[in-house]
Amino acid sequence: MSEFFSHLRGLPPPLVWGLFSRLLGLTFLVSFASVYNQVLPIAGEHGVQPAGMLLRRAREDFPTWKRFVYFPTLLWLGSSNAMLRALTLLGLLAAGSIVLGGPWAPLAFACCYAVYISFDRPLGLVFPWDCVLFEAGLFGIFLPPTHLLPELTAVSAPAPALCWLYRLLLLRVMLGFGKFKFIGSTKDDSGYLKGFLINQPLA
Repeated sequence: MSEFFSHLRGLPPPLVWGLFSRLLGLTFLVSFASVYNQVLPIAGEHGVQPAGMLLRRAREDFPTWKRFVYFPTLLWLGSSNAMLRALTLLGLLAAGSIVLGGPWAPLAFACCYAVYISFDRPLGLVFPWDCVLFEAGLFGIFLPPTHLLPELTAVSAPAPALCWLYRLLLLRVMLGFGKFKFIGSTKDDSGYLKGFLINQPLA
């Protein structure tokens, strides 16, 4: 195992970050693919919790510009089934373009983030992996572009501050999981935390 990590440390930074960017894009691709068959049953016009009803209530409670701050979503432009499908397809296309690479990769990350946050309230994206993907995707906007496949490298390494933001994100995830595993939960924690996070094996 130590030889494996030693080999990774020897890789050139543009290759490491080119692979990282594409793997993050692949994660978005898998996430949007899973959302494709869920979005209408959950947030569609005849779904469990229609997005239109959610936005209508938000409009009533926050009649000013505050609704756009508290509920940032592209669904303000329309919440029909066609719009939900279109946003999902847009997310899939943007994620696929990140994997493909090219100078538009940062723009594709911005598109993925905008679509994903649009589904935040309607689909209840509150699981830990959703939260991590939100933050990692936002940082991805500032990653350097990548070369087109089959070239795997990025055009350059990102700014050191951005590298540390990703390291800090990983540290927070590991500490957060470790807290619930080793310290335990309280009566206010949800069953999800008790049943999964506490028992989640950590390396």
